[in-house]
Amino acid sequence: MTTSSQPQRPLDLSILRDTAQPFLDSGMGTLLLGLVVLWVGMSLFGNSTNKNKLATGRFAGKAERRRAKALGRKQQQQRHPAKVPLKAGNLDIPQAQQSIVVAGAPDSGKTYSIIDPAIRSAIAQGFSIVVYDFKGSQLAAHAAWAASQGYQVDVFAPGQPYTGICNPLDFLEDETDALMASQLAAVLQKNTQRDGGYRDNDFFNSAGTNLVEAVMLLAKRTPYPDLLMANKILNLSNLPGRIRQAGESGWIPPWTMESFSQLIASEEADKQIAGIVATAQRTFKTFTGKQLVSSFCGQTTIPLDMTGRRILFLQVDIQKRDAVSPLLAAILHLIVTRNFARPRSEPLVIALDELPTLYLPDLPKWINEFRSYGFVGLLGYQNFAQLQHIYGRDLSRALFAACGTKVFFNPKDRETAQEFSGYLGEKDVRIYTCSRSQGRYSSNSRSEQCQRVPLMTADQILKLDQGECVFINPAYRGGGEASVPLRVRVKISKKEQATQARSEALWHSTVQQKLIARSQQQQTLTDLDDENQKRKEIAECLFPLPLGNGQQLSRLSASSDITEDEFDEAFR
Repeated sequence: MTTSSQPQRPLDLSILRDTAQPFLDSGMGTLLLGLVVLWVGMSLFGNSTNKNKLATGRFAGKAERRRAKALGRKQQQQRHPAKVPLKAGNLDIPQAQQSIVVAGAPDSGKTYSIIDPAIRSAIAQGFSIVVYDFKGSQLAAHAAWAASQGYQVDVFAPGQPYTGICNPLDFLEDETDALMASQLAAVLQKNTQRDGGYRDNDFFNSAGTNLVEAVMLLAKRTPYPDLLMANKILNLSNLPGRIRQAGESGWIPPWTMESFSQLIASEEADKQIAGIVATAQRTFKTFTGKQLVSSFCGQTTIPLDMTGRRILFLQVDIQKRDAVSPLLAAILHLIVTRNFARPRSEPLVIALDELPTLYLPDLPKWINEFRSYGFVGLLGYQNFAQLQHIYGRDLSRALFAACGTKVFFNPKDRETAQEFSGYLGEKDVRIYTCSRSQGRYSSNSRSEQCQRVPLMTADQILKLDQGECVFINPAYRGGGEASVPLRVRVKISKKEQATQARSEALWHSTVQQKLIARSQQQQTLTDLDDENQKRKEIAECLFPLPLGNGQQLSRLSASSDITEDEFDEAFR
């Protein structure tokens, strides 16, 4: 039986072509085809790189810098207190309200390259500014140019002829404002005794702080509400007996008497009283000298409310730094808490170069809690060891972590460089090895290994040149990552250099003399010896020694040197 096979007919694709042709002609088919190809490619290759990576460290490039520049321009147009842009030379600093910490050794460029240009940027935008000028150079660098931009320039520099007056007791509403007095006393105490091992649980330190608070409240009630008057009250003999007598007579308000409770309770223990009073006296003695007292007695002339185009310089006299720094720390603390007691409509820039020369225990809280109100911190220090010596390890780390922008210059300290290196993370490097065997069956082989190495080693950080830094800011984004580090040499334009040079020249030729003349007009304490004696006499008058039943008569027949106006005001 024979079977014949017929040839197989070819598949007719004309029907499929005729059906798909209109779809392809519309462009939709081409789009779908491209999407399919893209999906296949991503499935095969898209995630292979990330999966094989051991580390993701990298430096930012042009794309990240463009994004940061665009964001800075947008924030400058918005002018919102919680979205603050600054600029330092060729470096854009968006999101400055998260505060900026700059670390680097002397002459590494941290002040010239970042802090001073950022202050000029704030002046150009009309922000209110407080500058802590430890070196004494920033007043000369910025005062004249700020004045030319319509700023009111004020200076508090105890011991200098151009200083204004700041009476810390003006921050107290009245003699019962124990909360503000407590803050002032705590900052003064911690700054005057920080090198002596201040301990919060130490009895005499705690009691001494309470006594400082109490005598400031009491001085607020006298005709001379200033720290010199508080010091005279503190120096009275048998202070517990005098205070108890004045409280029983009703002259001291009950709320103020509460601050003296610890002193009154120790009245029978002479050694305890001596220790408490001596601790409080140690707080005042550093800045109640004749050369400094006129700076904080009388009516305050520097602005307490920082609004509009105002810039306040808090300057340290290097020769008197141990005496002046505690007072400046207290003034700065009170200004910040006063100005951020409620939301602001404009930013307030606080520039604190050489931060470890001040002790501000609430600084991390200010950075974290006040950023939405417009707090912008510019913090500068040399290395971690210097910062930890004053703030301790935990508070130093809290300060560093709170700042959104971090700038690393050459610290010239290996431990600090290792900290920087660890913070930057690691990157992948591929190492190729070749092996060759000889003999009857010679062969060559090549292998590849992927290893993790620091993005920047401690040695590389210690070799950074002047003005060269590693810059980290949350606005530098790319590849799904934020805060991508940027290694950059900050360039200050010739125009900006000329502005600073001109400002310094005007300071020495004109501005300094004008500030001296203004200061002389504002001074109210012309005869310091006489003012000192007046306060001593009125302290004895208002708080006489207990004399049994005749104490009221003793008070009324006190020194006749007190004028009737002073007497009436004291007993109002």
